[in-house]
Amino acid sequence: MKNLPKLIVMLTHDDFTVPNAAEIFEQCRNSQADFWGFKEHPLPKKNMEELYARMKECGKTTFLEVVAYTEAEGLEGAKMAADCGCDILMGTIFYDSINEFCQQHQLKYMPFVGVVEGRPSVLSGDISDIVAEAQKSSLMLTESWRKDTIFTKRRTENTIASPKFTESVFLRLPAKL
Repeated sequence: MKNLPKLIVMLTHDDFTVPNAAEIFEQCRNSQADFWGFKEHPLPKKNMEELYARMKECGKTTFLEVVAYTEAEGLEGAKMAADCGCDILMGTIFYDSINEFCQQHQLKYMPFVGVVEGRPSVLSGDISDIVAEAQKSSLMLTESWRKDTIFTKRRTENTIASPKFTESVFLRLPAKL
């Protein structure tokens, strides 16, 4: 039972943070979900900092997913995650510079693998290529983080909770974050 997937509640719609993310979190903060996050757009940075602080105050692990495909955009997203006090940066394409920045700022890093494009982001490619890229990327990530980390993303039309939430993110995390 210890290797069960963990749910990350993403306060997003179509790869953008919903405007009422803070209110939704407040309504659900006492749920058993331990992992909470949102995207880099469109909340102002001050609001992001406040929401991450509130999530951490409630004992949650926080995620920022950056939908960016260039090194410069990904590095900007990593800096935003660090500035906001976020725990884990998801998204971006793997670049050594982003990985190094995350290591220097004690930020966990979970880059996209496979061919990812557009917004909302769409993953495409042959499954064997995606797995090979994930294995290669995991070798470059920090020792404490890379072991047993798997990140997958799938799109759905609706979820039971709300038709506004169209993303489901599943993740097997290491025993210690």
